[in-house]
Amino acid sequence: MIKKIVKEAPDIREEKIAALREAIKNGAYVVYSKKIAERMIRESLFDQTFKTRNKDC
Repeated sequence: MIKKIVKEAPDIREEKIAALREAIKNGAYVVYSKKIAERMIRESLFDQTFKTRNKDC
């Protein structure tokens, strides 16, 4: 049942895209660069840690 729901779901959520476009157009879209940078570093460290461990297995 879950596979069917996922399969039938659109790849692009038009309502979300429309809301983002409107926010960008109005200048209301805010990018939190610090949060983005922190997430990039966290994911990079995670990848390095677990990819290194998996190579040894």
